[in-house]
Amino acid sequence: MEWTHHVPPWRIITAAKRALTGDYSGLPERQRQRLAAVSVHHFSAIGFKRLFRSSNKWLLHPRLAPALAVDRFAAHLQWLRRDTEVRIVHVVREDNIAWLRSKTLSDATGSYSGARYPDELRLSIPVGVARRRVRAKMWIDKHLATLCTTNPYIRVNYEDFVAQNLAVARKLAAFLGCDPELLPATELVHQVQSRASRATILNTDELRDSLGPLARF
Repeated sequence: MEWTHHVPPWRIITAAKRALTGDYSGLPERQRQRLAAVSVHHFSAIGFKRLFRSSNKWLLHPRLAPALAVDRFAAHLQWLRRDTEVRIVHVVREDNIAWLRSKTLSDATGSYSGARYPDELRLSIPVGVARRRVRAKMWIDKHLATLCTTNPYIRVNYEDFVAQNLAVARKLAAFLGCDPELLPATELVHQVQSRASRATILNTDELRDSLGPLARF
């Protein structure tokens, strides 16, 4: 789970550092209860998920987006580069058209995990907004990838995980220094609400033509 969610931005790195040592005092009550329910020494590894927003609201350059300042993107990179024992699993969605669809449907419905999008939902994405969001996404991914020079780093394509998630999960377990054989023998559960729904982006062809080579990472 993204257990640093709802931590105030100015405390998020401190809370994550503490939690990686088993001190959950900086996390919201719900996350503290879930993590404290299982003693950390039962695990070979503990980590956390962090998302950085690919906002279309920026001037001159994606790095100047207010959302990235709130997310403390630069501060995260500085912290991780200093703590070279932290292993980085970088998940990248290569199909930017599918990514735009998922983000737009999530924003429109307020559903970011679990619930299926309404089948009757029909939306269009302004081309300018799409280009700016994709440019921001690609800039963020490019700079996250620079952690490969300082930290143990592995990149995972989202599409590969969906297609063969158990094989990818075992590869990641080995990367984290855990025994892949301890994973269940069944396919892992992952979010499928976007693919399962017949909700439609009406101007997909227009977006693909406009984005050109940006349509894929």
